[in-house]
Amino acid sequence: MHFASLLPRRALEAAAGAVIAVAAFLAVLLPLQVGAAVDELARATLAAGGSVDVTLTIELPVADDVDVQDAAVRRAIDSTLGADGVGVALDVSRTGPDDGLLRWTIAPRADEISAAALEAVPAAWRRMRSALVDSGADVSQVAFSGSLVPTALTVTRQSDALRGAAPIALAVAGMIALVAVNEIARLLATRGARRSALLWSRGARVTRLVGDATLPSAVAVVVGAAVGALTGAAVAGRLPLDAAGWAAVAGAIAVVPIAVALIAGHAFAGVRRLERPDTAESPRARRAVRVVAVALLVALAGFTSWQLLLFGASPLSAEAARTNPAILLAPAAALAALSIVALLLVSLLRSPIDRAVDRRASWFSAVWTRGAFRRGAVSVTPLLLCALAVGQLIVVAGYGGSWTARYDAVASARWGTEVRMDAGGRGIDADDLAAAGALDEVTRVAPIRTTEQSLAAQSVSVLAVTAPAVAELADAPAELRRGWADIIAPRTPPGWPVAGGAMIDVALSGDGATPGTTVSAFLGNADGLVVEVGGTSAGSEATVALIAPADAGGWRLFAIDISPPATGDERGAPTVEVEVSANGERLDPAGWVVASPFSEPYPIDTGRDARLEAAILDGAPSVRFLAGPDAGPLPVVVTTAFLDATGLTLGDRFSLTLWGLDTTAVEIAAVTPAIPGADNAVAVMIDAWAPVVGSLAWSDDAPSPTAAWIGPAGAPASTAAALRRVVPEGVRIDGTAVDPARDILAAAPVAMWWGAGAAAFLALLGTAAVSLAGRAAETAEADALRRIGLDQRRRRAARAAERFAVVAVGVVVGLMAGAVVVALLVPSLARGAAPSEALGLAAPVVDTIALAWSAVSFLGALALVVAVVAWREPRAPGPGSRS
Repeated sequence: MHFASLLPRRALEAAAGAVIAVAAFLAVLLPLQVGAAVDELARATLAAGGSVDVTLTIELPVADDVDVQDAAVRRAIDSTLGADGVGVALDVSRTGPDDGLLRWTIAPRADEISAAALEAVPAAWRRMRSALVDSGADVSQVAFSGSLVPTALTVTRQSDALRGAAPIALAVAGMIALVAVNEIARLLATRGARRSALLWSRGARVTRLVGDATLPSAVAVVVGAAVGALTGAAVAGRLPLDAAGWAAVAGAIAVVPIAVALIAGHAFAGVRRLERPDTAESPRARRAVRVVAVALLVALAGFTSWQLLLFGASPLSAEAARTNPAILLAPAAALAALSIVALLLVSLLRSPIDRAVDRRASWFSAVWTRGAFRRGAVSVTPLLLCALAVGQLIVVAGYGGSWTARYDAVASARWGTEVRMDAGGRGIDADDLAAAGALDEVTRVAPIRTTEQSLAAQSVSVLAVTAPAVAELADAPAELRRGWADIIAPRTPPGWPVAGGAMIDVALSGDGATPGTTVSAFLGNADGLVVEVGGTSAGSEATVALIAPADAGGWRLFAIDISPPATGDERGAPTVEVEVSANGERLDPAGWVVASPFSEPYPIDTGRDARLEAAILDGAPSVRFLAGPDAGPLPVVVTTAFLDATGLTLGDRFSLTLWGLDTTAVEIAAVTPAIPGADNAVAVMIDAWAPVVGSLAWSDDAPSPTAAWIGPAGAPASTAAALRRVVPEGVRIDGTAVDPARDILAAAPVAMWWGAGAAAFLALLGTAAVSLAGRAAETAEADALRRIGLDQRRRRAARAAERFAVVAVGVVVGLMAGAVVVALLVPSLARGAAPSEALGLAAPVVDTIALAWSAVSFLGALALVVAVVAWREPRAPGPGSRS
């Protein structure tokens, strides 16, 4: 058999079926995979939230009949959120009466929740008040609290962005499949023209001719769609098919009528040419149709891209959690429009290339350059397919890298570290911190203190953390977090260094040092963990021995409380003198201050005696000696949003009021897009020693930490599991390394890579089919080159150069189009990974490893296809060849 008959009609029909099989496979696989990931996201979010983020509390004054009131509230809950409402499986518990109030806590069951049910929670909550009224409850003083609704809105926005990955991936693969099927349909009509002419000459009608040309191809298309759909369901693990599986299969089967219509349309056009050979479509009309089609595509790309840049892939509004479906067409439409416009510009180079070839008068240049740009669909189709496939690989690499980078940036800003303890704002007590630090899976515990205050009519989040904790535990690039640590570190750490396990001797003297005087020492480690150790004196001139807790990094002694026993007698203002030694070395009290409940802190005049001395004011329970603060403003790190909100700039100074202290002067020393662990975008990072030491000058205790950053000894997941066993209910264990949503949301880039892989395969299949089937047109040219004496090697080289020139132009066009889409649209798409008003759009991040691997694979396969096509010489089919 001659090479020209390598692709007879049956092979073209098989190629059409294969294209449809790949399209159907993708159309079933991606929705099922993404749908499963969306449900898993809902369950994982609720399971990770525990009793912190996923409850809704209804608070009402106690009624006369508590049982009737309880029944009314439960009916309202059931009619909105429960079985008679949106169908969320709930656990409802009642507490109280407490202060004359009853509280109903509603917690969805994480193991039974679905994404659809969780997404319906906000709407059901908005109906809750009216449902309570309908149930007979008095809602005049009703109060709602809890984070169930905000959590549901966040999951809804993330689910929406996740669902959007499937149509985005399908759009480009669908376009490539459409181009390939359309060209295969044209080739089928061309191959069947001789048979159609024979039947027409024998009197066959148009319906018979179209049916004869279409029916075998339709069978191949139907079989391909069925095989592809079932294979997609099997890969997704959804056999036997459930309701969602049947819905996906039904959607995939929609490609069948489109393919059959294209095949029938080309067959009908061929029959019409037989009936009316003198009414062929004019070139001007074809050109006008193409111009209109390109204009419509460019308009669609412009509109959808504008919508995407304006609104993003996932709305940020808490009330609107739905994506405009038109936005999902933006990447595919933009890629197609850019590729086609670039191809039109390339076509304008035909005349300059011809003139350049004429001047060089080289047979080789004349053969391959004119052949590359003058073979119509045989050249244009592979060029367009390669451009779309390469462009999609670049877009997906940018999407995957940007999606992951966006989520990691938002997660870092939210949690701040790999593993974190969070009590939801109520504060973590010392026992919980000690229990965490005693675990073998934990290397360090860094308390984090956050507070909100108003500055320039803006709510500012202040995060207090020590420099070593930032340098080692913050979830940020090493260079960045070490730079933060260098900035906020105090010039002189407060207090005296004390080794872990050291003996601290506090010698008391003076008329205020009576028997039974209590001595308390406050020590802090490098991570900001504060402990208090105490003892009682046995006599008037006694030494109280204290032992510092074991800590490899050591401690700093920064405050000492002296509390004489209450006598009931007026004491006047007795004086107490304190001499402190650690392991026999006397500690210098220079720079310390005295803090009393009845006076402002004042410095100690130590003179020539290295002692702490102060008067205990009448009625005061104690006197406190405290390390003095650093002189000058404290350096702080602020966010870009802070500067935008306050109008301040780098180097400016302002004042903060920290945990009830007097105002503290600070200076902006660095600016960063986000501060890890801050509560909002307008945030300030300050060294933790300032609020800890400063608060002890005005209050009894240091401020309780609102969270704690944990240093894992091994795998973060193991550390998190160990922490969950020891922390009390209501303390949440989270962090960037133990976030279940991160891996689940990775289903979006995975879906995009499935689509890009299918698009590349379809491009290869279409290029091979079109190139091989179109070789019959090269027969006359090959014979002419043979007659003028060119040997087979040079003829093969010319054919290879022609084919490689076509695909090379397509690859270059795809590179440029993909780069433009990545730069303009991918950042807005990636924002859907973690909707956040705190972080704006970031520069796209390209997954270079995945891109390199996929590009090498595609280009290698493409080179193989081109080499196969160029290897064998086209010859006219023999008398017995089938067409």
